[in-house]
Amino acid sequence: MALQSTILIVDDEPRGRETLEALLIPLGHRLEFAGSGAQSLEQAKAIQPDLILLDVMMPDMDGFEVCRRLRLDPDLAEVPVFLVTALDDKDSKVKGLESGADDFVSKPYDRIELRARVKTVLRLNRYRRLVSERRRFSNIAEQSPEGFLVVNPKGDIQYANRQARLFLGIPADIPNADCGSFARWADRHYQRKPEGTWSDWNDPRLTMGTARYLVRPAAESSEACWLRVERLDGDLIEGELVHLRDVTKEIEASGQILQFQSVVSRKLRNPVASLIGCLEVALADLPAGTDSDLAELLKLGFENAKRLESDVTDILNYIDAQRKPGPRRSFRLGDLEAKVQQILEEMSMTPASVRVDPILTEARIRLSADSLATVLRELLENSRNFHPSRTPSLGITAGPGSDGKIVLRVADDGVTLSPSQLAHAWAPYYQGNKFSDEEVGMGLGLATVAAIVWNVGGNCRLLNRDPGPGVICEIVLPLQSHGIHAQDSDR
Repeated sequence: MALQSTILIVDDEPRGRETLEALLIPLGHRLEFAGSGAQSLEQAKAIQPDLILLDVMMPDMDGFEVCRRLRLDPDLAEVPVFLVTALDDKDSKVKGLESGADDFVSKPYDRIELRARVKTVLRLNRYRRLVSERRRFSNIAEQSPEGFLVVNPKGDIQYANRQARLFLGIPADIPNADCGSFARWADRHYQRKPEGTWSDWNDPRLTMGTARYLVRPAAESSEACWLRVERLDGDLIEGELVHLRDVTKEIEASGQILQFQSVVSRKLRNPVASLIGCLEVALADLPAGTDSDLAELLKLGFENAKRLESDVTDILNYIDAQRKPGPRRSFRLGDLEAKVQQILEEMSMTPASVRVDPILTEARIRLSADSLATVLRELLENSRNFHPSRTPSLGITAGPGSDGKIVLRVADDGVTLSPSQLAHAWAPYYQGNKFSDEEVGMGLGLATVAAIVWNVGGNCRLLNRDPGPGVICEIVLPLQSHGIHAQDSDR
């Protein structure tokens, strides 16, 4: 991205400032002005210009003295200074060089020469500052326990510090200039999550400050690893600065906090269930002639108790989804229809159409029956919440995907979602537009699904049905390896 240079023009005569302004405006740089030597020192300190055009003949403090003072200031000592003078004698030029000037501009000006010299010094100064800043940056970055990358607009790595190379598996003997695409290295060991936030990765205007993750799923010999990937704002260097931070321990710690919260939440479950039962009985046994206000209060209390029960359940499910995977378990796809219909019956929803590709009947996915039930329950509840009458017509299919995975699709006939809703649906506590002013649920349903699926190396995608209305939720899951032991499986 091209940076605009700042030029400070110093002249006590307004006409002198106006002349230089007219000559330099076509170059497209930012022009600042000062009318005296003292003012020029204040301006230079404030704006840190890339070049100073400094008139020599000024009454209070001439250009030679201003230049000497600039060179004594650590912040301004390296700023290029052109002395603007009508003097053409040798002694004046020697005095100017002794004061620290870099070059001279003689009056009257040669327009072409002036612009060429300004362009040259700005380009050289930009390069000098870039080299100096990169050197300072790399010295600091190499000592950091976090990963830092410089990525050009094409997505190629220009620089990777030691920790970033370790995260991405880039060998030490590959020079920075030969690393190639950041995405290529990331995709060798990780999965990009959430997928929707990576589509505009190469457009820094849309992605600055957005948090994304590289997730290495848990395996038999290793735990899951989570890297937070973030573009950082700033003009330290040319190119985009990318920050990689290992947040695995933070996620584990948050899981411990959530477990504590779960203790509190579980304390609510039995009292809430008892409250619902009592209110249900009270409503069913209301004697004839009961005051209508009392009946309405009991009904309102029952509805709010049911809502509280749903929220507590959502919280507990989300907490469970953050925990480390337990022993390897799997689910036989031939049992999917029975599992779906059982969940629908528990949720008092109408039966759904379920179809499993015949070649997958004996295949096993890398999820336990409990985890799959949580995924299905959250997807089905989401379909109900987003249906205008809360009575969706559901179609569930399981078919082969690529790379030894299966694709589970849950389709409904609810509403068509906006691009923003589709992109943010997997984020915790995000709630799309419902069909009343009341909030339904905690906004944890799809976040729970994503946490479960990502931890086993799967993928999630939400898309609108075509033709609509309604959405399709695609869950891509890996098949379990054939070496699973009978005691580890779970139907």
